[in-house]
Amino acid sequence: MFPFNSAEKADLVVRSSDGVHFFVAKFFLTYNSEFFANLLKDSVPSKRTKLCYPCHIVGEDPVDVDFNDVVAWQAIRDALRKYIMEDAETLFMAYVKSGASRMMKTDPQKCFVLARRAGLDDVARAAAKETSRHPFHDREVFEELALVSALEYRRLLDYFRSCGNAVSRNFRL
Repeated sequence: MFPFNSAEKADLVVRSSDGVHFFVAKFFLTYNSEFFANLLKDSVPSKRTKLCYPCHIVGEDPVDVDFNDVVAWQAIRDALRKYIMEDAETLFMAYVKSGASRMMKTDPQKCFVLARRAGLDDVARAAAKETSRHPFHDREVFEELALVSALEYRRLLDYFRSCGNAVSRNFRL
């Protein structure tokens, strides 16, 4: 008899992405796996609890992450961190940064604000540099500005101004 085929002594069922059910004792999972210890510490499973996580299948198109929805993708990132899913978090954050790169080309100010809010300093720096290619004075107020402090936004304005001054000093006619 195989150890994971018996439902009698199991108090947890883990289903793999290909649909195979593993009947396991929670104690053994939590004792031997930091991942499962963290996953199961906040919950008391019922008689049978099924754990199922969506996963990216190699060969599928990448997930299109809406960088505008900072609250949603931060919640996903936080869940990945909570359950110590480092590889999944790395892949997910690559998708997030890809979405940020697309936004940066069309709306670098908004990208800067969302990146600062999310603590993505490398994205915020790149967005700040990109602002020099877009007119600042034509920009209408956008609601995401409320996500950062006036000081952070002022620093972006100062950076934009200093870039303009550097260009004008170097290219005087």
